[in-house]
Amino acid sequence: MRRSFILVLACSSAMDVFIATWIAIYAPYLRSIGISPQVYGLLGSISSFASLLGTFLLSFVVDRIGFVKTITISTALLGVLQAVVGVSKNLIVLAVAIFFLSFVRSINTLAIETYVSYVYPRRLEEAYSYLYAVLNIAWAVGAFLAFLPDYLANAMGMGRVAIYSYSMVLCGTIVAILSIPLSMLEEARDASSHRKSFRETLRVFPIVGRAIGWILISEVLIGFGAGLSIHNIDYYLVLKYRVGSSGTGLLHGLEALGLSLLMLAMPRLSARTGGAVRTYVLVASTSIPLLLALTMVNSYPIAVALFAARTILMNAASPLFTAFVAKIVDPRHRAHALSILSLANTISRIPARSLGGYLMAIDIEAPFRITAMIYSVALSLLALRYWRYEEREGSSSDT
Repeated sequence: MRRSFILVLACSSAMDVFIATWIAIYAPYLRSIGISPQVYGLLGSISSFASLLGTFLLSFVVDRIGFVKTITISTALLGVLQAVVGVSKNLIVLAVAIFFLSFVRSINTLAIETYVSYVYPRRLEEAYSYLYAVLNIAWAVGAFLAFLPDYLANAMGMGRVAIYSYSMVLCGTIVAILSIPLSMLEEARDASSHRKSFRETLRVFPIVGRAIGWILISEVLIGFGAGLSIHNIDYYLVLKYRVGSSGTGLLHGLEALGLSLLMLAMPRLSARTGGAVRTYVLVASTSIPLLLALTMVNSYPIAVALFAARTILMNAASPLFTAFVAKIVDPRHRAHALSILSLANTISRIPARSLGGYLMAIDIEAPFRITAMIYSVALSLLALRYWRYEEREGSSSDT
């Protein structure tokens, strides 16, 4: 299955280059066609709700058609929908396109994540660290490519709306084409041998939920905090500092580069600190003061540096955390466990995205300050419940 791991890694990396470019253009494009902070937040809620549905349905879809067809079909649809958003200026059409794009993307992302856990021949911590490190390098390349639309608009005298639209359509077209090599993946044998009926799949959810209950509570809080402010950062920069796609691309590029470097060091750090959860809590906690500092500056370069550092620290140990969750549940239920984990994060983002947009229109800094408090509570809960978990598990396995 090593060939499948290399193929999915290569195709996912190529996809992420053009998804990152598309995302860096997205907020400036919406602002350039007259979308307000409140409507931007509402579209974010629509996106989160669609992601919730996609996450919930992932295990049903995989159980029915397998990982390879799920990944292939969702990649093709994702590219088409990216192109549709790029030509949409009517709010209703835009909202519908964003709904289906987010629905498909959540299925695609989680399907690839779970597929890797079955085809990588070594430890899960290594699998996810390598996956996310490579994807973040690809994301950085794509984010820096978002400088091109602003450059071309100035060099060719084209309007920003037109150049952003053409760029988004091009990105979507390339993503759709990448579904062709993805169709050549081998099906994950361990996963396909445990296909379930719809009713059987429903029974698995409460079993998995009980196994990772405290983690789910933490994910609900983190999802709400992220929806309130973090997912609106592009619009925040566009609104406060009047930047275009080059400004948002710079932020995403720095974040992705930093993450790719730090993620590779996380397995070694985990071995020294005593476990994945302990590492995640320690590293993520250092991001909270930086989030608060963001609200106290009025310089774009400083704001970008602070937020990029915050994002890197908050997410660097995420692959370890994902591997930890995959490891503590029955291997047959990994797709369901990762789906439920994503569900917990996504469901709380639905109201938070709209609330964050409305708060931003009143006080642009308030959502970030509230998020810092919520993150503090969420990480404290994880520390209280799982700080010595792996230590105890290791001791019991030695006896």
